[in-house]
Amino acid sequence: YAGCAKPTESSHFYRIDQGTKAGGRDWSALAGSVLCHACYEQFKRRGKLARCDRTKPLCVSEKRCTYAGCAKPTESSHFYRIDQGTKAGGRDWSALAGSVLCHACYGHFKRRGTLERSDRRKSPSSSSPSSASPTEDDAIAGKRKRSGGAVQHVEQSSSGGGVGESI
Repeated sequence: YAGCAKPTESSHFYRIDQGTKAGGRDWSALAGSVLCHACYEQFKRRGKLARCDRTKPLCVSEKRCTYAGCAKPTESSHFYRIDQGTKAGGRDWSALAGSVLCHACYGHFKRRGTLERSDRRKSPSSSSPSSASPTEDDAIAGKRKRSGGAVQHVEQSSSGGGVGESI
């Protein structure tokens, strides 16, 4: 392959013939070619030999999450360049093409398909115990607490008050 970065340095070389079917790809255009291990694996996985810019390391100035809602845009173990070919998690990444995401934002989008965070995890300091309203889970399952060594089951009523019953 003419675009190979190291055409003579490989652990293994593969002769491609008409019957090659690895990775479920159409290898017919490459019949008669000899590929190094890296190029063979690239075509087997992606169906193309050309590598994208994603393989180039990000320069220092690019190591910043471009998602405006990111809590720590410069603090990440890894940054990901998103391009038109990104398919992780089976998500549609096209709206994010050209972006750089930190590990947390990338993982969130990969799992959820959105960068928006839910407000399920509010910090404990954001509400005082007297103003806290029971959640639906508390109302359904009840809430257990310890008082003086005895376990007490507290049922939440619709008015928000609790009725204690020793167990």
